[in-house]
Amino acid sequence: DDLLAANLSDGYRTAARALRNGEYESALAELKRCDPADGACLGLLGEVHLTGEAAPEERNLTEAMRFFQAGADLGDPDSQYALGTLYSNLLEDGSKQPRRNQALSVLYLYAASVSGHQGALMAMGYRHAEGLGVPKTCGTAALNYIEVARRVADVYSAGMPQAVELVRLGVDEPERKMSASE
Repeated sequence: DDLLAANLSDGYRTAARALRNGEYESALAELKRCDPADGACLGLLGEVHLTGEAAPEERNLTEAMRFFQAGADLGDPDSQYALGTLYSNLLEDGSKQPRRNQALSVLYLYAASVSGHQGALMAMGYRHAEGLGVPKTCGTAALNYIEVARRVADVYSAGMPQAVELVRLGVDEPERKMSASE
């Protein structure tokens, strides 16, 4: 369970459990009480503002970005991943219309991947496989993917195969691209 990580504060754990249980008011109250130097709490507060999950009136992209930025500045990998994803898809500072900023996307995704964030590792693997904002390097892509695969293998070796569901993607498509190794 993600809530067992040693570096997470009690405030974060309490708020995350409350969110998972649908206790939105208590989650929001707990997050607002978190230490301003708690990057994970700031990131979770950013998520609340991005999705409006805890309270629709709290949905605010500008506030979400502010909290994600604060969390990322404190080294929170989830906040870094969120910023990387948002910059990849819709944001550019100072723009009247949302636009992509691939340089900032790569910066934040890379920072999160160095911390071992699985989503960021997958995103950076894909970027390197396709050459999106980074050099097209199959070896680097593989290194990112291998790290995630190791974690999946660890789940299986721990005797919990039911925790991971395998999905075949694109195998049955008639126009499937073949890789050089196939």
